[in-house]
Amino acid sequence: MQGGYSSLQPGSANPRHQGSRQPETDHSYRPRRQRLQWANLVVVLGLGVVAGRLMQLQLIDASYYLDTLSPQLLSQPRTDAAIPGSLLARDSSELARSTYSYTLTADPSRIAKSKQLAKYGQPFAVIASTLAPVIGREQAELEEFLEHRKGRQYAVLKQWLDADQLAAVRALGLDGINLVPSYRRAYPYGTLACHILGSRNQFHDPLGGLEHRYRLLLDGKPSATASVSSDPSAIALGQDGAVLPAVAGYDIVLTLDLALQRYVEAAMDELWQRENPKSACAVVMDPTTGEILAMSSRPAYDPETSSSSGASGQGTSAATQDSRSNVAVEKDYEPGSTIKVLLAAAALENGVNPSYAHHCSGRYNAGGQPINCWGRYRTEGHGTVNMLRMISMSCNVTAAKIALEVGPQKYLAFLRKAGLGEVPGAGFPAETAGIMIKREWLVEPTASTKASEFVLNPKAISRRDVAVMGFGQGLSCSALQLTSAISVLANDGVRQPPRIIKQVLNKDGTVFRTPAQPPPVRVCSAKTAQAVLKMMVAAVESGTARTAAIEGVSVAAKTGTAQIWDREARRFHPGRYLTSFVLICPADKPRFVIYVAADDAQAGSHGSDVAGPTARDIAGFALRQLDAL
Repeated sequence: MQGGYSSLQPGSANPRHQGSRQPETDHSYRPRRQRLQWANLVVVLGLGVVAGRLMQLQLIDASYYLDTLSPQLLSQPRTDAAIPGSLLARDSSELARSTYSYTLTADPSRIAKSKQLAKYGQPFAVIASTLAPVIGREQAELEEFLEHRKGRQYAVLKQWLDADQLAAVRALGLDGINLVPSYRRAYPYGTLACHILGSRNQFHDPLGGLEHRYRLLLDGKPSATASVSSDPSAIALGQDGAVLPAVAGYDIVLTLDLALQRYVEAAMDELWQRENPKSACAVVMDPTTGEILAMSSRPAYDPETSSSSGASGQGTSAATQDSRSNVAVEKDYEPGSTIKVLLAAAALENGVNPSYAHHCSGRYNAGGQPINCWGRYRTEGHGTVNMLRMISMSCNVTAAKIALEVGPQKYLAFLRKAGLGEVPGAGFPAETAGIMIKREWLVEPTASTKASEFVLNPKAISRRDVAVMGFGQGLSCSALQLTSAISVLANDGVRQPPRIIKQVLNKDGTVFRTPAQPPPVRVCSAKTAQAVLKMMVAAVESGTARTAAIEGVSVAAKTGTAQIWDREARRFHPGRYLTSFVLICPADKPRFVIYVAADDAQAGSHGSDVAGPTARDIAGFALRQLDAL
């Protein structure tokens, strides 16, 4: 039994059958080996085909692809690029537009080996002698340029060929020379509104201004391959038309009036040459809408040649950081006496008697260093001064006394309501908020205090701090902020927030979007605004702003001359002043608020003789253009 049981175990041999049954032979290894051999043969043949094709492309047909096909491909428009949008003036004139152009490039490594060029001499010398007169480069310089790059496959010879150059290069058909299509940003009016518009580099990348702020709208979207989508109606991979077409950029219409902007630029050029300041700016605003009709800053630069060096005599410099800065928006200064008109409005709103007679002896002690009046009035004094005379004669001592009477809490609350101390939100990049309230003046906010409110600690702010704010020291703002704040007086006490964007258009001219505007802000009563406006008219008729007078037109104005604070040294710059002038016209039915300022003017010393004539000239032109706006 034991032997019978063991004979049934797997793998055991039965001796009774060993002689009658032959073991089976496995022949399956032969067809498997044949399959491997066939697979190897297919791989080898496939590699042979690929190698043969590579030899054909690299050796046999190389000249066809390099000489014939490559130039054709490079000269074709890019179908994946979106047509960029333009920046337009309010009358749809193009201030910045993109044009299709070509860049001339070379393959120095190919030129060096070119048999075609070698027939006529040294290849680089042949290229230089042929192309130099066409693209306006010196022959020796161009030859040296190529020689130093002979190991490279790409070198730019000329950015943006004009039509004649393009035709000439195509006709030459030089080996190793290619035409690369690209978009070029053009600014038809040169430096006009350069700080507003910004610029783009040779690769069409925005460098600043509205070009950079609204690049996503202006640039559009290039074509792209559609992705898999759960939406059955959407374009998806594998379908016809799976490549999504490029979407053109939008055109942006600005609030700028082209004719007025051109005149303001010319007026600022004249001021720049006459006064030779470190910087200067002008803002023209419609107080009824908040629209910025013109804005100019100096120094200026040409956005099309921003990489060039040197400066012209028209206030145009190389594109340094200073020349790119939009002074009217990005820089904040202590405003000086122009803020006295806002002080008067704050005083009237808080019940201060405008007829009360203050005495000005030329000096006033409010604690700390005494406060002085300006010019000869430092020693003579203004004598008896009410609020109207404080504006017309720009008395610092009276302004200091009125500021103390209003008090810091009410005065600063009024200025904040007028837009000072906050970013204007006009649509520019890098808008400054200025400095109005020092952190150490504030009481820590409680749970019941709204974020938009502030509470001053009366023990933290000195009498002198309050007094000097009455004539524009101890706080700072931009030209745009101050223009917007003073526009309150020209619009019956209502501030319309400033704006530079009017509309966004599709390429077919239809409206894509009209930006929503913040609601207007009631800053003071219409009665208060009109009362202060009359004080400003008195300044033109018999005060410090006489230079603003325009025959046959009622004009309101205020001068400003302020020391410039050195934030690093924490002291005033010795002998350096901001001279400014604000003008409202016509005073009986205001349509324009004009502000002009110059930093460190060399010829004049007061706002009335530095900025006043420029503001008056701009006002005269604006009034003549009134029907066109």
